[in-house]
Amino acid sequence: MGIDIRIKADTHRLNRGGFSPLSIDKDLRLWLRPDVGVTTVSGKISLWADQSGNSNDFYQNTADNRPTWTADELNGYGAAVPDNTNDFLTCDATVWARNCFLAVKRGDYAYGIAANDNYWLTIDQSASSIKGTSQLNFSFAAAYDNYMIEEIWCDTDNSDTYIWRNDTASTSNPLGASWVGFDQLFRRATTYYGSAKIVEVVAYYESLSSSERDQVRDYLNDKYSIY
Repeated sequence: MGIDIRIKADTHRLNRGGFSPLSIDKDLRLWLRPDVGVTTVSGKISLWADQSGNSNDFYQNTADNRPTWTADELNGYGAAVPDNTNDFLTCDATVWARNCFLAVKRGDYAYGIAANDNYWLTIDQSASSIKGTSQLNFSFAAAYDNYMIEEIWCDTDNSDTYIWRNDTASTSNPLGASWVGFDQLFRRATTYYGSAKIVEVVAYYESLSSSERDQVRDYLNDKYSIY
C-alpha cells in the first residue's frame, strides 16, 4: 500500500541532438512526461508533476478517482489510463497555451457521452468562457487503433486554432480561438469522463514556428515511435 515513485532515466531512444521541450524559448507552461514525476499509490496516479518549472502539477487526492498508471504502455514508457467512469486529474491553475502536444490514444467511448465523443482535456476557448459550456470539442468518428501525436496549434495571426494529428492537419476549418486553457485531464466539467490513454503532454504559451513544431513532433515521435 506504500507510495511508488516511478522515475526512469530517458536513456533509450535519445532524441535528435538531445532535444528537450525546454530548448524552445516560447514559454513552456506544462510538461508531463512518463519517465519523471509520476507518483503512484497502489498503481494509481496521485501526482503527475510538471517538468516545465511552473509547478502546474496534475493530481488526484481521492483514491477512487485516480487513473491507473500502466508501465511499458508505449515503447517502454508508461501511460495514464482512466476507468471511463470517475477517474481524472486536476491542476490548481488553468494552463493557458497556444501550442499543445500530446502523445495519446483515444478510447472507444466516454462515460455519459455519445460513443463518438471523447473529452480528454477540459478546454476553454478564452479566459472569459465558463468551464463546461464553451469548449473545443474533440469528437472523432472512431477510436484510435494506435497512439497519435495530437497537436493544438493556435494561429495568432488569424486568431484561429487547428488540430493536427501526427504531422497532418486533422481539422479542415479553424476552431476560432486564439488560445486554449485547461485544468483537468480525462474529465469535462464535472460530469463527463474520457477513455483516452495519455503518455506525455507538452504545452507552450506562445505559438511555435513551423520548424519548432517539427522539433517537438520529432522529439515525441523519436521517443515513442508513433509514426
